[in-house]
Amino acid sequence: MRWLTRHRPETLSSALGIFVRAAKPVVRRASPEAPAGTRFGAVAFVHHFGAALNDHTHFHCLITDGRFAATPVGEAIFYEAGPVDIGWVQAQVRRRVLAWLVRHDYMKAQAAVGMLAWRHSGGFSVDASVRLAAWNRQGLERLARYCARPSFSSARLDRLSADTVAYRLTKPLADGRTCLYLKPLTLLARLAALIPPPRQHRTRYYGALAPHARLRSAVIATAGPSEALAFQLRQAAARMELASKDDPPAPALPPPRIRSATPGPCCWRGSTRRCSWSARAAAAPCESSLS
Repeated sequence: MRWLTRHRPETLSSALGIFVRAAKPVVRRASPEAPAGTRFGAVAFVHHFGAALNDHTHFHCLITDGRFAATPVGEAIFYEAGPVDIGWVQAQVRRRVLAWLVRHDYMKAQAAVGMLAWRHSGGFSVDASVRLAAWNRQGLERLARYCARPSFSSARLDRLSADTVAYRLTKPLADGRTCLYLKPLTLLARLAALIPPPRQHRTRYYGALAPHARLRSAVIATAGPSEALAFQLRQAAARMELASKDDPPAPALPPPRIRSATPGPCCWRGSTRRCSWSARAAAAPCESSLS
């Protein structure tokens, strides 16, 4: 199944769609006060990698803990949901994904029956242990950044020698290892295998957050500024001396960067030859001495 989701894009999209459709009625049943016609929202991040630079297809989904309804004046009202039954979602996703693979001739019926008999849910798992309050905008931004993270972190990569690199893991593997020791070419081979397939979106939106949803503009209008944007606004207010005494002090602004006035390697000025971007960047100091 991992090979199919890697090399057959339609299987991955269908599996993600099956999960979102299975989560939709669970959120609806958990919010009985929401009237008919309300919609929930979800943002899904497609990952093809694990923490140990291994091939591991899975999804990280941010799902609204409730449903949105539109008011007569075009605003959005949110109806919060109660506890949800994650076990039901996991069982439904497992059964529906295997049935879809059999129906579209990606898997034999006998293999699907055998996988349904596997213990520990046969490789299908759903975890919904992370829940954020509505006021925790900084936590939401941190969670979204975690969901949209790349396949590896350069901060955990060290070069031990000319032919050995070490990659520190966030948690121990099954055999107890906390670090991977690889040759440089082996590391490049692992990273190349984790490059997402071409022409596939890694971030997808559903429900009230879908690109063409009628409620999208009203829903996103209720969200406050992100922590990064609020930080930039505080810096701009401090620069223009508009900060109030109640605002937290903004950090000191870094001094402006000044390029060296020493002429650098110029591009082929006045020539008909093509000039690469790297050559243009190297020629920039001789065009202007200030950044």
